[in-house]
Amino acid sequence: MDTLDRLVPVYLSNTAQKNVDEADAIVKEITQNVQSDQIKLLEIVKALGEHLTGEDAALRSRSILLLSSVLAALPNNFLSLQHVEVMTQFYSARLDDEPSTIELLTGLNALQQMRHFGDDEAEQVIEALFLEVKVQTQPQGARFLIWALIDGLMTNQRKALKKMGARFVKGLIKVMQGEKDPRNLMIAFSVMKVVLVEWEIEKHVEELFDVTYCYFPIMFKPPPDDPYGITADDLKQRLRECLSATPLFATELIPALLDKLSSTSPSVKKDTLLTLLACSNNFGPRVIASHSITIWDAVKYEVTHADDEHVAEVALELIAGLTKCLSQGVTELTRLSSLTRYLKNVTAYCAEELKDPGLKRARPAGRILAACAGASHPANQAVVEAAVPNLLVMYAESGEIAKQAAILAVLIGLMDSAGVLYGYRTDSEAAPEDASKNPQLAFKERYFHYFGKALMGTAPGEVGLRKVAMKGLSRMARLRDFLDDGEIGLVVQYLDGIVIEIEDGEGSADVAKEALSVLEEITTFRPELILDITFPAFMAQLPDTDADTEGASKPKKHYKVILAALAQLSSPRALFEVLLTRLLNKLEVIIKNGTSSVVYPQIVLSTILLVLRKKSTEGAADLPTYFDRLVPTLLTKTLVPFVQSGNEQLPMMCRPEILKVSSQIINIVFRSLNTQKQESVVKELFAIFVDGQQSQLIASDNQVVAEKFPKLHEPGQANTIILFTAAISSLRKEVKLPVDDLEKFLSVLVQQVETTSSELTKISLLKLIASIVNKSSDESLLNKVMSGEVNKALQTIKTGDAPSRRRALDTLLWIGKAFVAKTHKSGTKITSDLIDLLVDPLIGSSVANGFGVLIGDDETLSKENHATIRLLQKQRFFSFAMPELMSRFKSAQAGDKSSYLVAVTNIIRHVPKQVLLPDLPGLLPVLIQALGLVDPELKGSAIDTLYVTILDASQTVSEHLSTLVPLLMESAMVSEVNTMRVRISTLRCLSVFPSSFRREMLQPFKNEVIMRLGRVLEDPKRVVRKEAVDCRHKWYSM
Repeated sequence: MDTLDRLVPVYLSNTAQKNVDEADAIVKEITQNVQSDQIKLLEIVKALGEHLTGEDAALRSRSILLLSSVLAALPNNFLSLQHVEVMTQFYSARLDDEPSTIELLTGLNALQQMRHFGDDEAEQVIEALFLEVKVQTQPQGARFLIWALIDGLMTNQRKALKKMGARFVKGLIKVMQGEKDPRNLMIAFSVMKVVLVEWEIEKHVEELFDVTYCYFPIMFKPPPDDPYGITADDLKQRLRECLSATPLFATELIPALLDKLSSTSPSVKKDTLLTLLACSNNFGPRVIASHSITIWDAVKYEVTHADDEHVAEVALELIAGLTKCLSQGVTELTRLSSLTRYLKNVTAYCAEELKDPGLKRARPAGRILAACAGASHPANQAVVEAAVPNLLVMYAESGEIAKQAAILAVLIGLMDSAGVLYGYRTDSEAAPEDASKNPQLAFKERYFHYFGKALMGTAPGEVGLRKVAMKGLSRMARLRDFLDDGEIGLVVQYLDGIVIEIEDGEGSADVAKEALSVLEEITTFRPELILDITFPAFMAQLPDTDADTEGASKPKKHYKVILAALAQLSSPRALFEVLLTRLLNKLEVIIKNGTSSVVYPQIVLSTILLVLRKKSTEGAADLPTYFDRLVPTLLTKTLVPFVQSGNEQLPMMCRPEILKVSSQIINIVFRSLNTQKQESVVKELFAIFVDGQQSQLIASDNQVVAEKFPKLHEPGQANTIILFTAAISSLRKEVKLPVDDLEKFLSVLVQQVETTSSELTKISLLKLIASIVNKSSDESLLNKVMSGEVNKALQTIKTGDAPSRRRALDTLLWIGKAFVAKTHKSGTKITSDLIDLLVDPLIGSSVANGFGVLIGDDETLSKENHATIRLLQKQRFFSFAMPELMSRFKSAQAGDKSSYLVAVTNIIRHVPKQVLLPDLPGLLPVLIQALGLVDPELKGSAIDTLYVTILDASQTVSEHLSTLVPLLMESAMVSEVNTMRVRISTLRCLSVFPSSFRREMLQPFKNEVIMRLGRVLEDPKRVVRKEAVDCRHKWYSM
C-alpha cells in the first residue's frame, strides 16, 4: 500500500493539472505492480477510498479514471472471474454518476474485453446503461464509448443480448434516437443491422424503421482534415445495409424510397436506387413480387430520360437486380409467374420505345432489355423471344443506316447478356448456364447474315455501321458454342480483307483498327485460324522489294500497314514463332533481291522488335526461348556479309539503320536470359568481337568470320560494335566478363572512342564503358578508372586539339553518368569538374549540353538492362549540382552565362517536377531566360516546366508576368527555333493563365494576347491552330 499511498495522490494532482504524460507514467507503474502481484486490484479501490464516492465530482471522476486506465492497460486474461464480477458490479452501480460517465464507460469497455466477462455481466451492464445513462445529453466522446461498449457486447456476448429480447431492442432504439455523429452512426448502423437480422422484431418494426430511415438520405460532408476518415459513401453504405436487412421494412421502405426518386439531386437519386437494389438482393422474390411493377414504373424513366449517366447505370443495375430476384427458383416461365408479369411490362415498354430505333430513347430501351436478359436463363429466354423477332423484322425493312446501326447495337447488348449467362470462349471458369440453351442460337443465321452484310456490303464511308457490325461479329465469335470454326474463319476473312484493302478515305483507318482489334481478340481463343487464314493473306501482301510497289494500285509503303498488323496479332507464343520464321525468311529474300531500300528490311526487323518489346513489357516468360532463333541469325546475317564484302559497298545488314534495330532485338532477348546462360554466351561474344576466334553464335562461315573480322583493339569493326554493346550492356551484375584485366579492357574501349570516325560506333563504345563501370562493385577498379581514364580525359580537355577534347568530354560524361546513376562519390567529383569546365571558351557550350547526358534517362543504362539505378539519384544530383550552378550563374560574366543557363535547363528538363517545386522561386528567372535559347528541345522543356509550375505554384510565377507573357507570345510564332512542338507547348501554357491568375493580373495583357493569338490562327499546322482557338477562347472568357 505504501506504493499506492505515494502514487495515487500524485496521479490525482497531475490529472487535475492536465499533466497527461506524468499521469500515464503512473498508470503504467501501477499496472506493472498489479501484473507482478505487488499490488492487488482491490487495493487500488481501497487506496482511492472516499475519493470514489465523495462530493467532489471532479476528484471522483479522476479517481475512477485511474482505476479504469489500469483496467484498460491489463491483459484481457489477467482478471479472475471473481475480479470481473466485482468490478462489473462496482461500475454498473455507478452509471448514474453523470459527471463520471466517460470514466465509467472507459472502465466498462475495458472490462467487457476481459476473458471472464460473461453473459450475466453483459446483461447487468446493458440494463444499467439503458436505465441510468441519459444518452442524448452526453457529449460525443461519451456517446462513442457507449456505442463502442454496445458493439463489443454485441460481438462477444450476443447470446445474452438476444436473450433480453424486447428489452434490448427498446433500449437500443432509445440510445439511437437523435444520434448525429458520423463515427457513432457507423457503429450504430452496424449494430442495428445485426438486430434486424437476428432478433425477433415483429412487434417493433415501426419504431425500428423510424429510428433508421430518419437518416435517409445521408447528406454528410466530412470536414477538412477529418481525423477519422469517414466519408459520405461509408455512411450511405452502412445505412443501406441496415435498411435492406429485413423484408419487414418493405411495406414502409419501398414507397418511401420511390418518393425520393422525385429529388432533383443526382446524389439522392443514386443513393435511393442503390438502396432499392440492396432491397431486391435481400428481401426475396415473394416480397419483391408485390412491389416489382411499382418499382419498374418509377425506375424506367431514370434510364430513358436520364440527365446523369451514373444514375442511369445504377437504375439499370436495379432493373437487372429485380429480374434476378424474381428469377429465384424459376426454371421455366409460366403465364402467371411474377417474373413473367414483370418482364411483360418491361418488354412491352421497350418494344414501344424501339419502334423508331433512330430516336433518342431507343438506346436506353435496348440497355434495359440487355439488363433483364443477363439476369437469368428464364429471363433471357423471355426477353429474346419478345424482342429479337421484331428487331430482325425492323432491320430487314429499314433502309436507313442510322436505324440499322441502332438495331444491331441492341442485338449486341443482348449478346453481351448471353455472354454473362452462357459464357465466352475465353472464360477460364464454367458459365452459369449451358451454352446450348442460349435462345439466340435460333437466330444465329440471320444474325450472321445481317452483321456480315452490314460489314462487307456497306459503303466504306459508313464507318459507324461497319464498326458496329464488327463488334457484333466479334461477340458471336466469342460466345461459347455459338459459331463453329468455319463461321469464325469467315469472320477472320472479312476482317483480313478490311485490313488489306484499307483505303485513304475518312474513317478507313478507324475501321481497319477495329478489324485488327477483333482479330487480336480471336487470337486468344482460335489462334489456329489466324495462322491458317490471316498470316498467309497478310504475308502474300509483302513484296520481295519495296521497289515492286512502284506504280501498283496500293500505296508504295502499304507493307508498313501489313507488318504493323502482324506485330499486333503475334503476341501469343505460337503465333510469334510462326511470324518469326516467315519474317526471317522474308528478310533473306529482301537481302538477296538486292533492290530494296534500307527502309523495308528495317521495318521487317522492327516488326519483330515491336512484338518482343510488348512481350518484355508484359513480363512474358518465353523471351529467352527466342535466343537461338534470333541472336545467332542476326549476328550471322550481319558479320558474314561484312567480312565477305571487303572494301565494296556496305552490306544491307550492316547499314546503321538496320544495325540499330538488330541491336535492340539482341538486347531485349539477351537481358531476359538467366545468369548461367549469359555467362556461357558472353564467352562466345568475346570470341567474335575481342579475341578473333570461332564462335557457336555464327551459324555459317564461322572460320571466315574468325579469320577476317577485326579484333576489338584493331580498326575496322565499324558500326557492328553496336551489337556487342547491346549484348554486354544487358548482362546481369553477377556475370563476369571473360577478360584477365578489366582495367586494360576499359582502356582499349576508350582508345577506340578516341580513334573512331563513326558517331554510332563512338556512342556504342561509350555506352559499353558506362555499363561496365556502373555494374562494377570493385572499388579498386573504380578508383583506377578515376585516376586513369577520368584524369586522362580531363587533361585532354584542357590541352588537346578540338576533336580530341570533344571525344574526351564524351568519355568523361558517360563515365560520370555511370557513377551518378548509382550515387557513387566519384559522380560528384566528375560533376564538379564539369561545372568548372563550363567557363572554358572552347568547350563550355558542349559541356553545358552534356548535362543532359549526365542526368538524362538512357535505354542502355537502365534497370531493364540490370544497371544500378538508385531511386533518388536525380534528386541527389539536383541537390548537389543546382545550388552550385545557380551561384556561379549569378556571379558569371555575361559571356559565360549562356553555358550555365543551358546546363541548368538540361538538368530541369530531366529532373522530376516535384523535386523542382521547392526551388522554384530561384529557378524561375532561369526558366524565363531559357525561352530565349536557340535549342528547340531545351526551349520546349523550359515551357513545359513553366506549365507545371503555373498549375502548382502560380503565386510564385505571378511576379514575373510582365516578362513571361511577351516571351511566350513570341514563342507561339512560327520560326526555326519555334518548332511545332514548341508552339503547342506555348499555347497550352498560355491556356492555363486565365484559370491560374487573378483577372486583374492578366487584364493589362489581355488585348495584346488575343490580338497575337489571332495571328497564330493562321499557323500552317492544324493542331497548332486548334490549340490557338482553345487558348484564345479562354482569354476571351476570363
